[in-house]
Amino acid sequence: MALAKGIQESGFETFCKNINQVIPDSLSQYRLIAVGAPTEMITASKSIKGFLDKIDKLDLHGSYGFAFDTKLPSRLSGSAAKYIEKKLKNTGLQMIISSSSAIVESHKDAKQNVVLRDGEESRFELIGREIGNMLAAKIGKTVEP
Repeated sequence: MALAKGIQESGFETFCKNINQVIPDSLSQYRLIAVGAPTEMITASKSIKGFLDKIDKLDLHGSYGFAFDTKLPSRLSGSAAKYIEKKLKNTGLQMIISSSSAIVESHKDAKQNVVLRDGEESRFELIGREIGNMLAAKIGKTVEP
């Protein structure tokens, strides 16, 4: 949601959807497609891989993409974002910026035993603003300060 908030601050309407709610053929109507997922066992989860397989044959040339993930703070944790980025490029999406990871930490009281590290939410809001400003420049849209 922080990423979407940053993009909205650049004057763009955003939609956040679970991959189970996305109709693959509808993606061609968007100028920016951002896909994120948690890193599981050093790569993307089975469900996000299934979704990416569904969109692999789409022609999304002329639009932009961004891949992101959440992962533990270890070099050995891998990255779902790198896998997602590679698959998005296969559709013809031009990556607006390189993929990015939000760091999570173990927390025994959290619903899924992990929480975002302090500062990650605001960092992703800044990334969203950067993406929004870059998209505006690429499509010739004026961004209100």
